[in-house]
Amino acid sequence: MTLPSSVRYGVIALVLVLLGQGLWASFRSPALQLQGEIEGRELHVGGKVPGRIAALEVRLGDKVQAGHLLYRLESPELQAKLTQATATKEAASAVARKADKGAREEEIRAARLNWERAEAGANLAQVTYQRVKNLYAEGVISEQRHDEARANWTAARDLARAAKAQYDMARNGARPEDREAASAQAKAAGGVVQEVNSYLSELEVRAPEAGEITGILAEPGEIVPAGFPVVSVLDTSSRWLVLQLPETLLNHYQTGARFQAHIPALGKSQEFTVYYVAAMADFATQRARKSGRDYDIRLFEVRARPADSTGLRPGMTVLVDQGH
Repeated sequence: MTLPSSVRYGVIALVLVLLGQGLWASFRSPALQLQGEIEGRELHVGGKVPGRIAALEVRLGDKVQAGHLLYRLESPELQAKLTQATATKEAASAVARKADKGAREEEIRAARLNWERAEAGANLAQVTYQRVKNLYAEGVISEQRHDEARANWTAARDLARAAKAQYDMARNGARPEDREAASAQAKAAGGVVQEVNSYLSELEVRAPEAGEITGILAEPGEIVPAGFPVVSVLDTSSRWLVLQLPETLLNHYQTGARFQAHIPALGKSQEFTVYYVAAMADFATQRARKSGRDYDIRLFEVRARPADSTGLRPGMTVLVDQGH
């Protein structure tokens, strides 16, 4: 059976159209799809003082507010320093009061007796040191015993000098400069107490901002140094998109530009606004050909804020279709 010529021509035309569409599709440049990633700000929180972790007050995934207690440290050394600083402050305050009031006769006599006792102790320590020194030179005793004797003599000598100074001050009376110095020493000792108390307050480490707990790097009972990031807090209010953009598309993504992007994890698309474009390129993704007819295509980092950050989490993939 022979088909009519009109039908044959129609079939040939249809075949030619289909063939042309196939050739056009095969040689047509595919649409460029950019892939980026959501990022967020993560804070690594550590204490200002070293210590042993006494208790963790949060767990992974917990939502915390600014000021929320994250963990507690214990430091017996700081407690001991507070005791020392408090005692020093009290002693300095007493000296300042004494300088203001002046010394009584009984105090002068007691100061003289203290100096004489300290002087006698220093003389004894010196004689003992000379004996030990001679024995050490003969190899009879160890070097440690020699060093201990010398340290005892030095300490006793300094104690005697201090006692003598106290006696002279009591006998001569405090001058205005001495009263001012005593008052300044009392204030300095008070400052040391305040400093130690500020360190003690750092034994309770709190969240600097609201967020979600994403990491815990130490457990109760472990000793951590100052500044060690024990807990990581992800700022849930801060999200942005990072793209590595070819320089050929840079003009379309300047600061303030808006574009649509698809988020596969959420199954939706939304608008992003560019707020940062890197001043320098990072690296090249396409190298120039040897013929010299091409050039390196470099990438620039571009950051954009989402119109709505609900559901966005760091690490999510974002796709941006860029047609040709």
